Amino acid sequence: MKITSAGLTGVAVFVIAAILATVLGARMPSDQADIRGWEAYRIALALSSGQGFSFPTDNRWLFDEEDHASLAVVGDYTPTAWVDPVYTYLLAALMVGAGDSHRYIGGLLNVILFVVIVWLTYLVGLRLNGPPAGAISASIVAWIFFRHYQDWFAYLNNTMLAATFVLLFVIALLRFTKQPGPRNSVVLGVATGAVLVVCPGATALVPIAIFMAWLAERSEWRRSIRNVVLVVVSATAVLAPWAIRNYLVFDEIVLVRTGSGQIAFVGVVSLGGTVAPDTLADGVETPWHADTAREAVKTARGREGRRALEAAQLPYAREIAGEHFAHMNEAQRDKWFAAQASEYLVDNLAVSMELAVWKLREFVMLTRKPGAALLVLALVGGIIGLARRRLELVALALCVGGFVAPFALVIPYFLRYRLPIEPIVVIAAVAALFELMRMIKSPRRAANSPR
Repeated sequence: MKITSAGLTGVAVFVIAAILATVLGARMPSDQADIRGWEAYRIALALSSGQGFSFPTDNRWLFDEEDHASLAVVGDYTPTAWVDPVYTYLLAALMVGAGDSHRYIGGLLNVILFVVIVWLTYLVGLRLNGPPAGAISASIVAWIFFRHYQDWFAYLNNTMLAATFVLLFVIALLRFTKQPGPRNSVVLGVATGAVLVVCPGATALVPIAIFMAWLAERSEWRRSIRNVVLVVVSATAVLAPWAIRNYLVFDEIVLVRTGSGQIAFVGVVSLGGTVAPDTLADGVETPWHADTAREAVKTARGREGRRALEAAQLPYAREIAGEHFAHMNEAQRDKWFAAQASEYLVDNLAVSMELAVWKLREFVMLTRKPGAALLVLALVGGIIGLARRRLELVALALCVGGFVAPFALVIPYFLRYRLPIEPIVVIAAVAALFELMRMIKSPRRAANSPR
C-alpha cells in the first residue's frame, strides 16, 4: 500500500496532538474539586437527580433574594434555558455513569476533544491547500490551545465541544461551496442546527449558511432557492425539539438559550453608564465610574468590575419596569434586558460605538499579538477571496467576522469566549497566506485557481 505525503503528515499531526494531550492529562488536578463547573454544572446536577433541565430556585440567573421573598416560589427547582443543552446533558450523563469520578472524566473529555480539534483543523487545511497548509494550521492551533490550556482543560463547560462543532460546521460549509446540491444542502442545514444547539454564541453562522446556500449557485435561481430551503428546513428540524420545549416552558420563543439579553445589557447599558452616567434613566445609579471607554472596558473585564455591573442589573430593572418585572419569567426578563440594550444603542450611538471599538479590541487581543495578526489576516482573506473568486476564503472570513461581531456589544471577559472560533481563524489566515503566495508566484494562475 502506497503511503502518501498527506497520510504521513496526518499521522505526524495526530501523534504530536496525542503527545500534547498526554502531557495535559498528566497536569489534570489530582483534587477533583479543582475541576470546576458553573451554570451548566448546576443544571447537570439537577438533571442527574431527576429534576429536569432546571436551576435550584434559590440560585439562578436574573432572580435574587428579593424575588424569592416576594414571589410565591413553588418547588426547589425551576426550569431554565440558561445554557446550551447538548453539553449539559452530556455532563449529566457523566454524573450518572461515572459517579464520583465525573469531574475527572469531564476534564479528560476536554483533552480528548483537543486532539479532535487539532486533527479536524489539519483535515480542513489539507483540503484547502494540501498537507503543508494542514500541518501549519494544525500546529498553530495546537500551540494556541496548549499555551492557554489553563483556560479550558479543567473547566466543565462547552468550550471544547463548541470548537469541535464549529469545525464540523465549517467542513460542511466548505464542502457545499465546492459541490453545491441537495445532499450537501441538507448536510449544511443539519450542521447549522447542530452548531447552534452546541454553541449558541455562533448564532451568526446561521445567516452565513443561508447566504452561502444562495451564493454558491446564484446564477441558477431555482437551484439557489432550493438550496436555501433545504438548509433552512434541515436546520429547523434540528433546532425544533429544544425550541418547542423552551416555548412550552416560557411561553416565549427561545431557540436555544436565554442570557443574550442579559449579557448585552451589561455590555451596552451598564457599561455605557460608567462613562456617561447622564445617559441612564433618572434614579438609576451606576456601580462605578470610568473616565474613558478604554478604562471602562478594562475595568469591566476584571472580576470586581464585572460582578458590580451584574449586581446592578436587577435594581435597574425594578426601577424602570416597576412591579411588572416581578412577574416575568426567565425568558421574559432576558427579552426585557435585550430591549433595553437596543433602545440604549439607538439613543446613545456615539458612546456605544466608542465602547464597541474597545470591546472588539479586547476580543482581538485575547490571544495577544500573534492571535490578533491571525485574525486580521483571516479577515483579509475574505477580500482576497472576492478578488480571486475563491468562495471558500469568503466563507471562512464571513464565519470569523460573524462570530467576532457580537463582541461589539458583549464584554469579552474570558479567553474561552474566543476559543470556539480560533481554529477557523487559523485556517482562514493560513489559507489567505497560501493564496497570497500563489498571487506572487503566478498572478494569472492564482486568479483562476479552482474553488
